[in-house]
Amino acid sequence: MLNLTELGQIVATRDKHMVSEQAARLQPDIEPIEIDLAALGEIDLATVSDTADPPLSPYLDGLLPEVGCALLAGKGGVGKTWVCLRACQDAAKASGWATGAAVYLDLDGNGVGKLYARLRMLGMPDSAITSRAVNIVDPAALGGERRMSTFEALSGILKGLETTRPRLVIIDSFAKAIAAMGGSENDASDTNRVLGLVEVLRTLCSVVVIDHVGHESTSRPRGAAAKIDTPDTVVMLQPHQDADADVVAAATVMAVKDRHGALRQLAASGDLVGSGSHLGVIRVRRGEPYSVNLVTARAANEAAETAASIARVTGTDPNSRRRAEIERWIAESGTAGVSKSELAVSVVKLHSTLALPRADARAFVADVVDGLLRSGWVTESPVRGGTRVVWTAPEPILNPATDDPFAGPVAPGWDGTPPR
Repeated sequence: MLNLTELGQIVATRDKHMVSEQAARLQPDIEPIEIDLAALGEIDLATVSDTADPPLSPYLDGLLPEVGCALLAGKGGVGKTWVCLRACQDAAKASGWATGAAVYLDLDGNGVGKLYARLRMLGMPDSAITSRAVNIVDPAALGGERRMSTFEALSGILKGLETTRPRLVIIDSFAKAIAAMGGSENDASDTNRVLGLVEVLRTLCSVVVIDHVGHESTSRPRGAAAKIDTPDTVVMLQPHQDADADVVAAATVMAVKDRHGALRQLAASGDLVGSGSHLGVIRVRRGEPYSVNLVTARAANEAAETAASIARVTGTDPNSRRRAEIERWIAESGTAGVSKSELAVSVVKLHSTLALPRADARAFVADVVDGLLRSGWVTESPVRGGTRVVWTAPEPILNPATDDPFAGPVAPGWDGTPPR
């Protein structure tokens, strides 16, 4: 005897078996594919790299890959379009301004004429513009002329580029591409269907997809996680404040994904910030012509280290200036001397760029006095309840040319007043 529930389970199980059997009968016969030496041939060693270091891309100082798919995301106004136009200019120039060296697919409604105007502002020759060295195309307009949908036009263009093989392809933007398909950015299948349009093209050249961020999170592209999983690199442009009036747009550059390690190795300092790696800062600066430049975090760190080294040698770094003030105060105190606590109070009251918190000031004064004692420039005179530091050097202290500030003469007061 069976109740209705048990009978329903038996029927459902039989239905599943019947569907599986029908699906198995519908499977096509698979022809075997040979992948041995006779079928595929020997390996061309010219295609095998003998170094683990990724090559430096020629597009925007190595920011965008020479081959592969990159997603470039950020809020409006941070300079995404300028960055991609500069990369197009780099690709066209590297090809000798050959027609179609770079292709910019303007789905976002920027306007073909306005984008060419920006290229002209960046210094691209008029002859290269008229010959379409950078080929700017509006897929929606092209689709309208051919009586097809925008997505069909986009698909056809990308398929055709697999034959012509430009150096660089820009798709602006992902949101408009997936909307033209009738899909959703939050759906992984729809996202992969759009990115699948460049599955072959990304193996032949550089494909850059411009994307946007959500209102709540600016540290990752908005929508499905497939936007990060599928591309080779994901680069975020985050707003950066710049006081220079000539800077049209500025952005901090972060690598959210760096599959081959090129960005970390060639541009980054290695510092991790949030969910990404800090690459540097991009500035779009007006001028004749306009410029779009990436100052990498590595270059900025090296420049800062060089400047700090020069400051230490010349006695212009903050610690040398504080030390010079302490030396001057001791020298000017005469035979009465000055206590370490009085020196610490004076350091606390220095100009805001040199002042230290009280505890740090006491530690700094102690280090300076200990060094001067070792060098014989000062002595400590005992008084009731403590000691006072007295200047004993026979002549004014001069600027050092050594890393050890106590191995010889020390810098004079940073305000130009020599010790007395």
